[in-house]
Amino acid sequence: MICNYSNKKILIFGMGITGISCINFFLSKGIFPKVMDTCKNPKYIKKILKFKNISYHIGSINYSWILESTLIIVSPGINSTHPAITFALKNNIEIIGDIELFLRETNTPIISITGSNGKSSVTMMVNKIIQKSRFRAYIGGNIGIPALSILNKPADYFILELSSFQLEYIFNLKSYISTILNITPDHMDRHHLGMEQYIKIKQKIYKYSKICIINIDDPLSCNKKIKNKKYISFGLKKGDYHLDYQKNNTWICYKQQKLLNTKELKIFGQHNYINVLSALSIVHELKINLDDSLSVLKNFLGLPHRFQIVNKSNNILWINDSKSTNVASTVSAINSIQKTTQSKIRLILGGDSKSANFTPLKNILTNKSIVIYCYGKCKKKIFNLHPHKSICSDTLSEIIYLIFKQVKPTDIVLLSPACSSLDQFSGFRERGNTFTRLIKHLIKTQK
Repeated sequence: MICNYSNKKILIFGMGITGISCINFFLSKGIFPKVMDTCKNPKYIKKILKFKNISYHIGSINYSWILESTLIIVSPGINSTHPAITFALKNNIEIIGDIELFLRETNTPIISITGSNGKSSVTMMVNKIIQKSRFRAYIGGNIGIPALSILNKPADYFILELSSFQLEYIFNLKSYISTILNITPDHMDRHHLGMEQYIKIKQKIYKYSKICIINIDDPLSCNKKIKNKKYISFGLKKGDYHLDYQKNNTWICYKQQKLLNTKELKIFGQHNYINVLSALSIVHELKINLDDSLSVLKNFLGLPHRFQIVNKSNNILWINDSKSTNVASTVSAINSIQKTTQSKIRLILGGDSKSANFTPLKNILTNKSIVIYCYGKCKKKIFNLHPHKSICSDTLSEIIYLIFKQVKPTDIVLLSPACSSLDQFSGFRERGNTFTRLIKHLIKTQK
């Protein structure tokens, strides 16, 4: 369904990379949208200024522009309760996101992936598996590549990583294959109606999907309507794809068939093994040679900032898991280590909690092998979980210098913050890069 926007008065709300991709999309059709951002100095304002015949407004809400519009394209970072959005809805103005714009322009089969944790890793696994085969695939969405930038690529499949923010503004997602990897509390500051709203938004992904991939261990990610559709399941010990624990070996299995010993993987940790299961479930119906799929997974190195081993020297393991911006992801990281070793974990927590509930962390942190280091906006909140075994400082850099003085051989230093990074960094990538850079610098100066 390719739409004609020539008779529309279009306003793009948000001047990030998504907004720029929307500008380029409309300009390619000879349409000149207006662009608005309430930030006084948007990050990409210089790029906006290079566009000819584009009117822009920054620093406040331009209500007259909203009233003039017949279609508003809103960036995913903008809350649905934002005054500008509320005003537009009251005036019956159509509001969509860039993904909805993308969906209206393509008939290429779509594989859509969402979940609180693991989205990017699974998206990359699936992409590499499909590219290994005779098919062509391109990825976009929440992974950092605007969907509209891949719209005209010669693809057999588009793989979209979708956040709850993006799903909120999607209305016609007809996926060939879709999955919710898991649902745990996240972005509760954004979803003001709580978990019920968050779950409802996530489950939109299954509504028009032909094939549903379900996590059989996660009741929050499933719904009753899935039973009426074709589905493939994965899970820890049950499901079409599952793990089989035998003595000192853990196997990736499909039903009764052992496919792969996890010792052959270059990534480790139970949460990564579950990501492998989900990737295999997604490509199951694509008629891809199983040996090709397994070959890709054996050589998959993981993604930066996602349980990434950044240094191993003096028998000390330093792990960058900066992408763990919620409690469930951090719990998963800790569990993955504790299932494979008895080493002391020096755990770095902190940042902006996004109104998260830290209670699920409280019990797991009682383990004597864990020493807690907390910093940033929510350091006191984290410190109060276990004051007797926690160490506080203002910044991540101060914490790293402190740990470097205390760390001993066989220790594991884990940056898995359970918080957003935006109180001190531009994003999880800058936080992870800071962690990695400081470690390498300190180890180098020690020699």
